[in-house]
Amino acid sequence: MSKCAWTDVRKLKFNLDDLVYEARQLHVPKTLDIEGKDTPTTESHKIGPGPEFRHVLFKLGSHSLLVSNYMKKHQFTGCIPERPQQRIKRTEILHLPPAGPTYQDIIQETQNLRNSVQMKYEMLEAKTQKDLAEIQHQNAKVKCKIEKMKQELSSGVKLNNTRLLERLQKMPFSSKLFRKKDLTIQDVFDADDECAPTAEQTLVML
Repeated sequence: MSKCAWTDVRKLKFNLDDLVYEARQLHVPKTLDIEGKDTPTTESHKIGPGPEFRHVLFKLGSHSLLVSNYMKKHQFTGCIPERPQQRIKRTEILHLPPAGPTYQDIIQETQNLRNSVQMKYEMLEAKTQKDLAEIQHQNAKVKCKIEKMKQELSSGVKLNNTRLLERLQKMPFSSKLFRKKDLTIQDVFDADDECAPTAEQTLVML
């Protein structure tokens, strides 16, 4: 076989699978619809009783109501031979329920209310923790000042211990006197009767 003939044979060779695949690709649409795009939405049932039904007689083999009314209006009676008919009972809707919220609406409303209550609870809890921390800090400062005054008593300062203790017991921790930066025992004695606790403060101390 000559060189030219061998070249012609090589040109005539083809792959059948490739040809079938290319032919199929020509008929395949370029864009495919996304699955589930036309899926109908699920409707929720209305809360409350459903529609009211009633049983009526239905003639098998007879004309529909539309055709019967048309024939009766145009007086087409007797045109069609009568056939033996059998009556059966069928159910039809008598009254539809009034418009109202659905179960899905109530579920969504309940979830929104739950989220709102949860948010308010978290805010109240954060505020309560902040107030408790501030109260503990104030109590720690008051105890520190009391310990300082005790040390002054033990250092030999000649003062009426009984009177001082009674004075301290009558003073609530929230007194303005304890807010002073440098509180001394003399300040306690010099304090007027305005520092005396009220009835509510006395109950809190108890």
